[in-house]
Amino acid sequence: MKPTRSPVQGLRLIALFLCILAANLVSTRPEAAPVQEDQVKAAILYKITRFIQWPRTARTGTLTICMLGKDPLNDYVSSLKGRKKMSQTIDVNILATFDSKTSACNLLFVNESAQTQLEHVLNSLVSTPVLTVSDIKDFAEQGGMVELVRESNRVSFTLNLPAAKAGGFVISSQLMKIARFIR
Repeated sequence: MKPTRSPVQGLRLIALFLCILAANLVSTRPEAAPVQEDQVKAAILYKITRFIQWPRTARTGTLTICMLGKDPLNDYVSSLKGRKKMSQTIDVNILATFDSKTSACNLLFVNESAQTQLEHVLNSLVSTPVLTVSDIKDFAEQGGMVELVRESNRVSFTLNLPAAKAGGFVISSQLMKIARFIR
């Protein structure tokens, strides 16, 4: 029988993991920082999916993460393909533009290169079971659900609770303990 972890242990592991990765952001070589930051962001994307429950209508055997726009982060997120999130297998799709295929995504990450499409994306996905995530400044304030924020040498996140609830998402109390909110 598999040993189980309490939610507190899981939260501690995430916090430890993020601290270790954040410590690695400090570098004497300026060109190394973006690569390491993208690794942290990919790890956070993977970890937060474990603490967010999708609406029943959106639950299948696959968790599809879509990356909208070009960014080096796409390579790190693509490495998640085939990993497990509970009983779901992760699939990753890279999208150049926002279109009807996006509704097949469970999580849509909007890269900065797709910022011109942001208003259309957020308006189109209001009250749908597509978790919207980005590192674009003020993303959560504009209606996105999860905004990744770089502060000094660490990456944290802001949750837009009204947007997430409108999409039918349930966010665990463990995740809410370590996030900032827009209510």
